[in-house]
Amino acid sequence: MIVQIRQRLLIPLLACCCFGVARAEIVPISRFSVVRAKGNADGKTYDRMSYSEALTSWHKTELGFAQGTGDDFATGSAAQAVVLDIERQTLQQIALESESDGAQRGGAIQGISEFVLDFEVRKTPANFVLSGDMESIAPNSAAIYLRDLSQQTSIYSLSSQDSTDPYATIWATGSLKPGRYELNTFANVNSAEVWGSMTTLNATVQFSQPAVAPLPAAAIPGIGMLAIVILASLTRRPKEEKVVT
Repeated sequence: MIVQIRQRLLIPLLACCCFGVARAEIVPISRFSVVRAKGNADGKTYDRMSYSEALTSWHKTELGFAQGTGDDFATGSAAQAVVLDIERQTLQQIALESESDGAQRGGAIQGISEFVLDFEVRKTPANFVLSGDMESIAPNSAAIYLRDLSQQTSIYSLSSQDSTDPYATIWATGSLKPGRYELNTFANVNSAEVWGSMTTLNATVQFSQPAVAPLPAAAIPGIGMLAIVILASLTRRPKEEKVVT
């Protein structure tokens, strides 16, 4: 009876040894956000800019206006709102809204809203879902890129210049192996010919753990030794006690 119980316990215990509780870590390394509104009309100019390199949530709007001669003018804005959801030093989600707009008559306008985040995936792969949308009319531009810096490859890219349709949907899913990655977005207005224009980009990246996270290969020898010890202890027969009469 005791032997049967030990045999029933052996398989689940060995299974526990073969699969650990290793979890993917998504660690932000560096970040750069910039918003800039720039314009001119008949020699009158404005140039407003803000940026951040902090690994925290951030939002900023820059506005500018220049009054030229008569009815000439230039006005514009650039804005960005970023939420970095970090829990236990692991990045859970990135939520981003970028916008540039402007209007002019007899002048020129420029709006820049750019975001760059470098991050590392450590220990085990991590799943991701990238979603959102962007809207831009040429000659203005918007784009989003997710790159694998370790392998120097592109995972996802979408640019307003890829299509004549001003509206585009952002969508991608997959798994990121341990390594270094970069997320880069921009929403820019750069036009002296259009009366008024706007470019927007909204994106969210959601990270999640894989269904099963096996331990790293370096831990396998130790797991094997532990399995042998458990096997020996469960299959060892108890010593028979002599009864003295």
